[in-house]
Amino acid sequence: EALLANGAQAIQTLAGPAEGCDAVITVLRDGTATAAVVEALGPLHRATVIPMGTMGVGESQALAAQTKRQGGQYLEAPVLGSQPQALTGTLLVMAGGDQEVFDQQRSLLNQLAEAPQRVAPVGSGAATKLALNQLIASLTHAFSLSLRLVQQAGVPVETFMAILRP
Repeated sequence: EALLANGAQAIQTLAGPAEGCDAVITVLRDGTATAAVVEALGPLHRATVIPMGTMGVGESQALAAQTKRQGGQYLEAPVLGSQPQALTGTLLVMAGGDQEVFDQQRSLLNQLAEAPQRVAPVGSGAATKLALNQLIASLTHAFSLSLRLVQQAGVPVETFMAILRP
């Protein structure tokens, strides 16, 4: 809603909307879906494609090349967070791409994140997001193992959590 209030336009069809746009943001399930949508946009007229969904490093690099062939710029910007953070503009944005393109799009990214960060070149944002997902999954798994251990030993979960929280 904040983006729409600041001039963004939601689109109903893929053909042609990149004309006259500074940026095209996608939030799709993976790199394959994102590449298909960007391809369907046709000529990008120097618009910056900003995919915010999770995708592989190679997928992001291939999408950057595709975007260039379509006449656009590219800035990967995967996010950490979910709907509550999106609604409050507090997503963690990990951008990968040229510094100049990041600087051009910073005010747009500021609508979604308190402090968007440029990590390094294209691929680095995707790698950082995947690394954070792996870390979160590992911590969740470790926590579940620890919780099961204390449960098997008869420790009340509330006691374990009280010890864990200080």
